[in-house]
Amino acid sequence: MINNERLPATLLDNLQSGLDKIVRNSPYKQGLLLFAESLMKPFDQHVDLETAFESKLIFGTFCVQVPEELIYAVEGQPVRLDMGIGETADQCDNYLPKLACPMVRSFTGFLKLKTPYLEQIKNIIIPTTCDWKVKLFDQIDPEYNVCTMDLPHQRDTEVSGNRWFSEIVRIKKWIEKISKRKIRKRNLMESIRLVQKAQMEYNRFLLFRREGLVSGSEAILVSKAYFYLHTKQWTQALDLLNHEITENRDSGSVDATGQRTSVLLTGSPVIFPNFKVPLLLEDAGCRIMADELCSSERMFSDIVPIDDTTESGLLRAISDRYLLPCTCPTFSTNKNRLKRLHELVDRNRINGVVYHVLKGCHPYDIESFTIEKAIKERGIPFLKVETDYSNEDEGQLKTRIEAFAEMLKVRQM
Repeated sequence: MINNERLPATLLDNLQSGLDKIVRNSPYKQGLLLFAESLMKPFDQHVDLETAFESKLIFGTFCVQVPEELIYAVEGQPVRLDMGIGETADQCDNYLPKLACPMVRSFTGFLKLKTPYLEQIKNIIIPTTCDWKVKLFDQIDPEYNVCTMDLPHQRDTEVSGNRWFSEIVRIKKWIEKISKRKIRKRNLMESIRLVQKAQMEYNRFLLFRREGLVSGSEAILVSKAYFYLHTKQWTQALDLLNHEITENRDSGSVDATGQRTSVLLTGSPVIFPNFKVPLLLEDAGCRIMADELCSSERMFSDIVPIDDTTESGLLRAISDRYLLPCTCPTFSTNKNRLKRLHELVDRNRINGVVYHVLKGCHPYDIESFTIEKAIKERGIPFLKVETDYSNEDEGQLKTRIEAFAEMLKVRQM
Protein backbone atom coordinates (compact mmCIF):
# COMPACT_ATOMS: atom_id res chain seq x y z
CA MET A 1 0.00 0.00 0.00
CA ILE A 2 1.38 3.42 -0.92
CA ASN A 3 1.97 5.78 2.01
CA ASN A 4 -0.02 8.87 1.10
CA GLU A 5 1.66 11.12 3.69
CA ARG A 6 5.40 10.42 3.70
CA LEU A 7 6.15 9.60 0.07
CA PRO A 8 5.09 12.99 -1.40
CA ALA A 9 7.29 14.87 1.08
CA THR A 10 10.26 12.73 0.06
CA LEU A 11 9.43 13.28 -3.57
CA LEU A 12 9.34 17.06 -3.23
CA ASP A 13 12.85 17.17 -1.82
CA ASN A 14 14.25 14.97 -4.60
CA LEU A 15 12.40 16.77 -7.39
CA GLN A 16 13.32 20.23 -6.18
CA SER A 17 17.01 19.36 -5.90
CA GLY A 18 17.01 18.10 -9.51
CA LEU A 19 15.40 21.29 -10.79
CA ASP A 20 17.69 23.46 -8.68
CA LYS A 21 20.73 21.92 -10.36
CA ILE A 22 19.51 22.96 -13.82
CA VAL A 23 18.31 26.43 -12.83
CA ARG A 24 21.36 27.17 -10.65
CA ASN A 25 23.74 26.48 -13.53
CA SER A 26 21.73 28.49 -16.05
CA PRO A 27 22.35 32.11 -17.07
CA TYR A 28 18.56 32.41 -17.47
CA LYS A 29 17.49 31.77 -13.87
CA GLN A 30 14.61 34.25 -13.92
CA GLY A 31 13.27 33.09 -17.26
CA LEU A 32 13.33 29.43 -16.24
CA LEU A 33 11.62 29.99 -12.91
CA LEU A 34 7.98 29.64 -14.04
CA PHE A 35 8.79 26.52 -16.05
CA ALA A 36 10.55 24.93 -13.08
CA GLU A 37 7.78 25.86 -10.65
CA SER A 38 5.12 24.33 -12.89
CA LEU A 39 6.86 20.96 -12.79
CA MET A 40 6.38 20.78 -9.01
CA LYS A 41 2.60 21.29 -9.01
CA PRO A 42 1.47 17.67 -9.55
CA PHE A 43 3.51 16.47 -6.57
CA ASP A 44 2.79 19.20 -4.02
CA GLN A 45 0.27 18.21 -1.34
CA HIS A 46 -0.30 21.92 -0.62
CA VAL A 47 -0.62 23.19 -4.19
CA ASP A 48 -2.91 26.17 -4.68
CA LEU A 49 -5.69 24.66 -6.78
CA GLU A 50 -7.09 28.11 -7.56
CA THR A 51 -4.00 28.91 -9.62
CA ALA A 52 -2.83 25.42 -10.61
CA PHE A 53 -4.95 25.37 -13.78
CA GLU A 54 -6.10 28.00 -16.24
CA SER A 55 -9.34 26.11 -16.86
CA LYS A 56 -11.88 24.25 -14.75
CA LEU A 57 -12.25 21.67 -17.52
CA ILE A 58 -9.15 19.47 -17.43
CA PHE A 59 -8.22 16.48 -19.58
CA GLY A 60 -5.35 14.18 -18.68
CA THR A 61 -3.50 12.94 -21.76
CA PHE A 62 -0.72 10.58 -22.80
CA CYS A 63 1.64 10.76 -25.77
CA VAL A 64 1.80 13.35 -28.55
CA GLN A 65 -1.07 11.77 -30.48
CA VAL A 66 -3.82 13.41 -28.41
CA PRO A 67 -5.16 16.41 -30.41
CA GLU A 68 -4.86 19.25 -27.90
CA GLU A 69 -6.60 21.61 -30.34
CA LEU A 70 -9.90 19.80 -29.65
CA ILE A 71 -9.47 20.28 -25.90
CA TYR A 72 -8.67 23.96 -26.23
CA ALA A 73 -11.67 24.34 -28.56
CA VAL A 74 -13.98 23.74 -25.57
CA GLU A 75 -11.88 26.07 -23.38
CA GLY A 76 -10.38 23.07 -21.63
CA GLN A 77 -6.79 22.40 -20.62
CA PRO A 78 -4.78 19.29 -21.50
CA VAL A 79 -2.40 17.99 -18.83
CA ARG A 80 0.04 15.32 -19.88
CA LEU A 81 0.25 12.51 -17.34
CA ASP A 82 3.44 10.69 -18.37
CA MET A 83 5.51 10.29 -15.20
CA GLY A 84 9.21 9.72 -14.56
CA ILE A 85 9.29 9.07 -10.84
CA GLY A 86 11.19 6.07 -9.52
CA GLU A 87 9.55 6.16 -6.10
CA THR A 88 6.03 5.65 -7.46
CA ALA A 89 7.17 3.13 -10.08
CA ASP A 90 8.54 1.02 -7.24
CA GLN A 91 5.11 0.93 -5.58
CA CYS A 92 3.37 -0.92 -8.41
CA ASP A 93 4.32 -4.56 -7.96
CA ASN A 94 0.73 -5.46 -7.05
CA TYR A 95 -0.61 -3.79 -10.19
CA LEU A 96 1.94 -4.26 -12.98
CA PRO A 97 4.86 -6.59 -13.86
CA LYS A 98 8.32 -5.46 -12.75
CA LEU A 99 9.41 -5.43 -16.40
CA ALA A 100 6.58 -3.12 -17.47
CA CYS A 101 7.39 0.29 -18.90
CA PRO A 102 8.73 2.48 -16.05
CA MET A 103 6.66 5.42 -17.28
CA VAL A 104 3.40 3.45 -17.03
CA ARG A 105 4.44 1.98 -13.68
CA SER A 106 5.30 5.46 -12.43
CA PHE A 107 1.93 6.90 -13.41
CA THR A 108 0.02 3.93 -11.98
CA GLY A 109 1.79 4.34 -8.66
CA PHE A 110 1.30 8.09 -8.73
CA LEU A 111 -2.41 7.59 -9.38
CA LYS A 112 -2.72 5.76 -6.06
CA LEU A 113 -1.32 8.77 -4.17
CA LYS A 114 -4.47 10.83 -4.71
CA THR A 115 -2.55 14.11 -4.75
CA PRO A 116 -4.67 17.31 -4.82
CA TYR A 117 -3.48 18.20 -8.33
CA LEU A 118 -4.29 14.83 -9.85
CA GLU A 119 -7.62 14.66 -8.04
CA GLN A 120 -8.80 17.57 -10.22
CA ILE A 121 -8.34 15.49 -13.36
CA LYS A 122 -11.31 13.20 -14.00
CA ASN A 123 -11.14 12.91 -17.81
CA ILE A 124 -8.29 10.93 -19.38
CA ILE A 125 -7.44 10.26 -23.04
CA ILE A 126 -5.12 7.33 -23.82
CA PRO A 127 -3.84 6.62 -27.36
CA THR A 128 -2.98 2.98 -28.04
CA THR A 129 0.65 3.73 -28.91
CA CYS A 130 2.01 0.63 -27.15
CA ASP A 131 0.79 -2.48 -25.35
CA TRP A 132 1.43 -0.91 -21.95
CA LYS A 133 -0.82 2.04 -22.80
CA VAL A 134 -3.51 -0.37 -24.05
CA LYS A 135 -3.54 -2.19 -20.70
CA LEU A 136 -3.21 1.01 -18.67
CA PHE A 137 -6.98 1.40 -18.98
CA ASP A 138 -7.42 -1.63 -16.68
CA GLN A 139 -5.41 0.08 -13.92
CA ILE A 140 -7.45 3.28 -13.83
CA ASP A 141 -10.19 3.55 -11.22
CA PRO A 142 -13.78 3.62 -12.56
CA GLU A 143 -14.24 7.11 -11.10
CA TYR A 144 -12.35 8.51 -14.13
CA ASN A 145 -13.86 9.14 -17.56
CA VAL A 146 -11.43 7.36 -19.86
CA CYS A 147 -11.39 7.44 -23.64
CA THR A 148 -8.91 5.41 -25.69
CA MET A 149 -7.79 6.47 -29.17
CA ASP A 150 -7.07 3.58 -31.50
CA LEU A 151 -3.89 4.58 -33.33
CA PRO A 152 -3.31 2.59 -36.55
CA HIS A 153 0.04 0.83 -36.90
CA GLN A 154 0.31 1.82 -40.53
CA ARG A 155 0.60 5.47 -41.36
CA ASP A 156 0.65 6.05 -45.10
CA THR A 157 -2.32 4.03 -46.37
CA GLU A 158 -5.72 5.48 -47.24
CA VAL A 159 -7.40 2.98 -44.92
CA SER A 160 -5.24 4.07 -41.98
CA GLY A 161 -5.81 7.75 -42.71
CA ASN A 162 -9.58 7.31 -42.81
CA ARG A 163 -9.54 5.18 -39.71
CA TRP A 164 -7.56 7.77 -37.77
CA PHE A 165 -9.81 10.56 -39.03
CA SER A 166 -12.80 8.66 -37.66
CA GLU A 167 -11.00 8.49 -34.31
CA ILE A 168 -10.50 12.28 -34.37
CA VAL A 169 -14.22 12.76 -35.05
CA ARG A 170 -15.09 10.30 -32.27
CA ILE A 171 -12.81 12.01 -29.73
CA LYS A 172 -14.33 15.37 -30.73
CA LYS A 173 -17.79 14.04 -29.90
CA TRP A 174 -16.53 12.59 -26.61
CA ILE A 175 -14.96 15.90 -25.60
CA GLU A 176 -18.18 17.70 -26.53
CA LYS A 177 -20.18 15.28 -24.37
CA ILE A 178 -17.85 15.64 -21.38
CA SER A 179 -17.66 19.43 -21.66
CA LYS A 180 -21.29 19.95 -22.69
CA ARG A 181 -19.98 22.36 -25.32
CA LYS A 182 -20.21 22.18 -29.09
CA ILE A 183 -16.94 22.47 -31.04
CA ARG A 184 -17.61 24.78 -33.97
CA LYS A 185 -15.42 25.99 -36.81
CA ARG A 186 -14.59 29.27 -35.05
CA ASN A 187 -13.47 27.45 -31.91
CA LEU A 188 -11.30 25.11 -33.98
CA MET A 189 -9.64 27.99 -35.80
CA GLU A 190 -8.88 29.76 -32.52
CA SER A 191 -7.43 26.66 -30.88
CA ILE A 192 -5.30 25.84 -33.94
CA ARG A 193 -3.90 29.38 -33.90
CA LEU A 194 -3.27 29.08 -30.16
CA VAL A 195 -1.12 25.97 -30.59
CA GLN A 196 0.60 27.41 -33.66
CA LYS A 197 1.73 30.43 -31.60
CA ALA A 198 3.32 28.06 -29.11
CA GLN A 199 5.07 26.22 -31.93
CA MET A 200 6.37 29.45 -33.46
CA GLU A 201 7.70 30.67 -30.11
CA TYR A 202 9.37 27.30 -29.58
CA ASN A 203 11.02 27.55 -32.99
CA ARG A 204 12.61 30.85 -31.86
CA PHE A 205 13.83 29.07 -28.74
CA LEU A 206 15.10 26.16 -30.83
CA LEU A 207 17.31 28.49 -32.87
CA PHE A 208 19.01 29.60 -29.66
CA ARG A 209 19.55 25.95 -28.76
CA ARG A 210 21.13 25.29 -32.14
CA GLU A 211 23.46 28.24 -31.59
CA GLY A 212 24.62 26.70 -28.32
CA LEU A 213 23.02 29.43 -26.21
CA VAL A 214 20.67 26.98 -24.50
CA SER A 215 21.71 23.68 -22.95
CA GLY A 216 19.92 20.42 -23.63
CA SER A 217 18.73 20.14 -20.02
CA GLU A 218 17.35 23.70 -20.12
CA ALA A 219 15.52 22.93 -23.37
CA ILE A 220 14.08 19.69 -21.99
CA LEU A 221 12.95 21.48 -18.81
CA VAL A 222 11.09 24.07 -20.88
CA SER A 223 9.47 21.32 -22.96
CA LYS A 224 8.34 19.41 -19.87
CA ALA A 225 6.60 22.50 -18.49
CA TYR A 226 4.30 22.30 -21.53
CA PHE A 227 2.83 19.19 -19.86
CA TYR A 228 1.30 21.27 -17.06
CA LEU A 229 0.96 24.86 -18.25
CA HIS A 230 -1.86 26.14 -20.42
CA THR A 231 -0.49 26.77 -23.92
CA LYS A 232 -1.19 30.51 -23.70
CA GLN A 233 0.65 30.81 -20.37
CA TRP A 234 3.54 28.65 -21.59
CA THR A 235 3.90 30.70 -24.78
CA GLN A 236 3.98 33.97 -22.85
CA ALA A 237 6.63 32.59 -20.51
CA LEU A 238 8.73 31.37 -23.41
CA ASP A 239 8.46 34.76 -25.10
CA LEU A 240 9.96 36.34 -21.96
CA LEU A 241 12.69 33.71 -21.82
CA ASN A 242 13.52 34.26 -25.50
CA HIS A 243 13.88 37.98 -24.83
CA GLU A 244 16.22 37.24 -21.93
CA ILE A 245 18.34 34.95 -24.09
CA THR A 246 18.49 37.59 -26.82
CA GLU A 247 19.62 40.27 -24.38
CA ASN A 248 22.29 38.01 -22.90
CA ARG A 249 23.54 37.08 -26.35
CA ASP A 250 23.65 40.68 -27.55
CA SER A 251 25.48 41.83 -24.41
CA GLY A 252 28.02 39.02 -24.77
CA SER A 253 27.27 37.64 -21.30
CA VAL A 254 26.59 34.12 -22.64
CA ASP A 255 29.41 32.12 -24.16
CA ALA A 256 28.30 29.62 -26.78
CA THR A 257 31.79 28.37 -27.53
CA GLY A 258 32.40 26.27 -24.43
CA GLN A 259 31.32 22.73 -25.27
CA ARG A 260 32.13 21.64 -28.79
CA THR A 261 31.09 17.98 -28.76
CA SER A 262 27.55 17.94 -30.12
CA VAL A 263 25.24 14.97 -29.67
CA LEU A 264 21.75 14.07 -30.79
CA LEU A 265 19.55 12.45 -28.14
CA THR A 266 16.81 10.11 -29.36
CA GLY A 267 14.82 7.08 -28.23
CA SER A 268 12.36 6.73 -25.34
CA PRO A 269 10.91 9.94 -23.90
CA VAL A 270 12.79 11.71 -21.12
CA ILE A 271 10.18 12.48 -18.47
CA PHE A 272 10.57 14.73 -15.42
CA PRO A 273 12.18 14.22 -12.97
CA ASN A 274 14.23 11.52 -14.70
CA PHE A 275 16.74 13.84 -16.39
CA LYS A 276 19.50 11.35 -15.60
CA VAL A 277 20.80 10.76 -19.13
CA PRO A 278 20.78 14.43 -20.31
CA LEU A 279 22.54 15.60 -17.15
CA LEU A 280 25.17 12.85 -17.37
CA LEU A 281 25.84 13.80 -20.99
CA GLU A 282 26.34 17.45 -20.09
CA ASP A 283 28.49 16.60 -17.08
CA ALA A 284 30.68 14.61 -19.49
CA GLY A 285 31.19 17.70 -21.66
CA CYS A 286 28.61 16.99 -24.39
CA ARG A 287 26.22 19.54 -25.79
CA ILE A 288 22.81 18.06 -26.60
CA MET A 289 22.41 20.14 -29.72
CA ALA A 290 19.16 18.45 -30.79
CA ASP A 291 16.79 15.72 -29.73
CA GLU A 292 14.26 13.51 -31.44
CA LEU A 293 12.06 12.85 -28.41
CA CYS A 294 8.27 12.78 -28.25
CA SER A 295 8.61 14.53 -24.88
CA SER A 296 10.60 17.45 -26.28
CA GLU A 297 11.23 18.72 -29.83
CA ARG A 298 8.69 16.44 -31.48
CA MET A 299 5.86 17.99 -29.46
CA PHE A 300 6.24 21.26 -31.34
CA SER A 301 6.94 20.14 -34.90
CA ASP A 302 4.51 19.94 -37.83
CA ILE A 303 1.86 22.63 -37.52
CA VAL A 304 -1.76 22.08 -38.57
CA PRO A 305 -2.02 23.42 -42.15
CA ILE A 306 -5.14 25.51 -42.71
CA ASP A 307 -6.08 25.02 -46.36
CA ASP A 308 -9.71 23.96 -46.13
CA THR A 309 -11.48 26.16 -43.55
CA THR A 310 -14.66 24.12 -43.34
CA GLU A 311 -15.20 22.23 -40.08
CA SER A 312 -14.50 18.93 -41.82
CA GLY A 313 -11.41 20.38 -43.47
CA LEU A 314 -10.02 21.62 -40.13
CA LEU A 315 -10.65 18.24 -38.51
CA ARG A 316 -8.92 16.52 -41.43
CA ALA A 317 -5.93 18.87 -41.05
CA ILE A 318 -5.74 18.07 -37.32
CA SER A 319 -5.98 14.37 -38.12
CA ASP A 320 -3.13 14.59 -40.64
CA ARG A 321 -0.91 16.55 -38.24
CA TYR A 322 -1.11 13.83 -35.58
CA LEU A 323 -0.57 10.92 -37.96
CA LEU A 324 1.38 11.57 -41.15
CA PRO A 325 4.58 13.25 -39.79
CA CYS A 326 4.66 11.16 -36.61
CA THR A 327 7.87 9.17 -36.09
CA CYS A 328 6.68 7.00 -33.19
CA PRO A 329 8.06 3.43 -33.43
CA THR A 330 4.54 2.09 -32.93
CA PHE A 331 4.24 2.12 -36.73
CA SER A 332 5.11 -1.11 -38.54
CA THR A 333 7.37 0.76 -40.96
CA ASN A 334 9.04 3.97 -39.88
CA LYS A 335 11.19 5.41 -42.64
CA ASN A 336 10.09 8.89 -41.58
CA ARG A 337 12.04 8.55 -38.37
CA LEU A 338 15.25 7.61 -40.13
CA LYS A 339 14.79 10.54 -42.48
CA ARG A 340 14.27 12.96 -39.60
CA LEU A 341 17.30 11.66 -37.73
CA HIS A 342 19.50 12.06 -40.79
CA GLU A 343 18.23 15.62 -41.24
CA LEU A 344 18.97 16.49 -37.61
CA VAL A 345 22.47 15.04 -37.91
CA ASP A 346 23.20 16.96 -41.12
CA ARG A 347 21.78 20.31 -40.00
CA ASN A 348 23.35 20.41 -36.55
CA ARG A 349 26.92 19.15 -37.03
CA ILE A 350 26.25 16.17 -34.80
CA ASN A 351 29.34 14.28 -33.61
CA GLY A 352 27.51 11.34 -32.02
CA VAL A 353 24.05 9.88 -31.44
CA VAL A 354 22.84 8.72 -28.01
CA TYR A 355 19.85 6.37 -28.02
CA HIS A 356 17.91 6.30 -24.74
CA VAL A 357 15.81 3.20 -24.01
CA LEU A 358 13.59 2.76 -20.97
CA LYS A 359 13.58 -0.83 -19.80
CA GLY A 360 10.31 -2.38 -20.94
CA CYS A 361 9.86 0.17 -23.75
CA HIS A 362 9.75 -2.48 -26.46
CA PRO A 363 8.93 -0.37 -29.59
CA TYR A 364 11.91 1.95 -29.07
CA ASP A 365 14.14 -0.96 -28.05
CA ILE A 366 13.34 -2.96 -31.19
CA GLU A 367 13.81 0.05 -33.47
CA SER A 368 17.19 0.87 -31.90
CA PHE A 369 18.84 -1.85 -34.01
CA THR A 370 17.66 -0.28 -37.28
CA ILE A 371 18.70 3.19 -36.12
CA GLU A 372 22.10 2.02 -34.91
CA LYS A 373 22.87 0.35 -38.25
CA ALA A 374 21.86 3.42 -40.25
CA ILE A 375 23.85 5.84 -38.07
CA LYS A 376 26.99 3.71 -37.98
CA GLU A 377 26.90 3.26 -41.76
CA ARG A 378 27.46 7.01 -41.93
CA GLY A 379 30.51 6.70 -39.71
CA ILE A 380 28.83 8.46 -36.79
CA PRO A 381 29.44 7.04 -33.29
CA PHE A 382 26.35 5.59 -31.63
CA LEU A 383 25.70 4.86 -27.96
CA LYS A 384 22.65 2.97 -26.70
CA VAL A 385 21.83 3.37 -23.00
CA GLU A 386 19.12 1.27 -21.39
CA THR A 387 17.90 2.46 -18.02
CA ASP A 388 14.89 2.97 -15.76
CA TYR A 389 13.92 5.50 -13.09
CA SER A 390 16.17 4.21 -10.32
CA ASN A 391 19.59 5.64 -9.45
CA GLU A 392 21.26 2.25 -9.11
CA ASP A 393 22.82 2.30 -12.58
CA GLU A 394 23.98 5.93 -12.48
CA GLY A 395 27.62 5.03 -11.83
CA GLN A 396 27.70 2.54 -14.71
CA LEU A 397 25.98 5.00 -17.07
CA LYS A 398 28.39 7.75 -16.03
CA THR A 399 31.36 5.56 -16.94
CA ARG A 400 29.94 4.60 -20.34
CA ILE A 401 28.85 8.14 -21.23
CA GLU A 402 32.19 9.65 -20.18
CA ALA A 403 34.03 7.10 -22.33
CA PHE A 404 31.75 7.92 -25.27
CA ALA A 405 32.29 11.66 -24.78
CA GLU A 406 36.05 11.21 -24.63
CA MET A 407 36.01 9.16 -27.83
CA LEU A 408 34.04 11.92 -29.58
CA LYS A 409 36.58 14.53 -28.44
CA VAL A 410 39.48 12.46 -29.74
CA ARG A 411 37.75 12.08 -33.12
CA GLN A 412 37.42 15.86 -33.36
CA MET A 413 41.13 16.52 -32.86
